[in-house]
Amino acid sequence: MIRLIKLAGVAVLGRNQPWWAARDPQRGGLPNTVADALAHTHRLIAPTAIAVREAGKYPEIVSYELPAPNACAA
Repeated sequence: MIRLIKLAGVAVLGRNQPWWAARDPQRGGLPNTVADALAHTHRLIAPTAIAVREAGKYPEIVSYELPAPNACAA
């Protein structure tokens, strides 16, 4: 079963450069350390919804929606 979960204002920590670059509207580059990443999570674009498969031991995120680029302009 896949369930859609709406999110509001959730910040997440980037795991790699493409992931971080897609969510950092300021294009500040990939942080060098976890501490740097945590200090900059406030500027990441949060997903507006995620689809979760709840099979197995842990839920699995199978897709997500990001806001439209013009909706992220601040």
